[in-house]
Amino acid sequence: VKVVDDFLNQAQRKGTINSQFDYTVINENVVGNNVGDYVKIQQTINGIPVYGSSGTFYVQEGKVTNHNESFVNSDSNSLSVTPKLTIDLALNKLASTLGKQFVQLDPRNPIEQVKKSANNGNAENYVAFLKDTPSYLYYYNDKGTLKLAWFTLTEIKDKPTTDNEIPNNVFETLIDANTGELLFKKSIIHNCSFHPDGSKHNVYHNNPEDFSWIDSAF
Repeated sequence: VKVVDDFLNQAQRKGTINSQFDYTVINENVVGNNVGDYVKIQQTINGIPVYGSSGTFYVQEGKVTNHNESFVNSDSNSLSVTPKLTIDLALNKLASTLGKQFVQLDPRNPIEQVKKSANNGNAENYVAFLKDTPSYLYYYNDKGTLKLAWFTLTEIKDKPTTDNEIPNNVFETLIDANTGELLFKKSIIHNCSFHPDGSKHNVYHNNPEDFSWIDSAF
């Protein structure tokens, strides 16, 4: 880590990266029998991580021999550090902008609240947030402008889900912490499909005698 720190300090002196650059170490992995060391870092500004802005450095024999990074340069003094909106208010504004109902789910009984929303005619049109879900502040690079944003998991429902359909309406979202604008979303659920007879072609079905104890036990 010290080698990477020295490398970045030198880059700051040369002006190739912002003089106010700061970072946190995500992980460090030694390759082979101390052949090399991979160090991955997360850029931060004002102590707040910049979404998607990280760097990986390969250290060998006390030197950075290769690196790949996606850092952004910005004047930290011009950036807001305190959100005008709480995560709840930001999501409420987002839902309003999208023309949807905002549903804050109680983790003790979320299904009942979804059913209640459905009975009110909003089963296909809501933004849901599980109360006390971890939310974090990030800076998001929106076409060259860094915006303070809330990062959290959000369900954005547009249509009913059939019994045979895998739901894909739960997203990692970045929401502007000052305006409630949706800056970025990425589904955390990836659809996949299998051949209907796929479950028949496994070890259990091919060698049932080896697993007879399972049937007797259960």
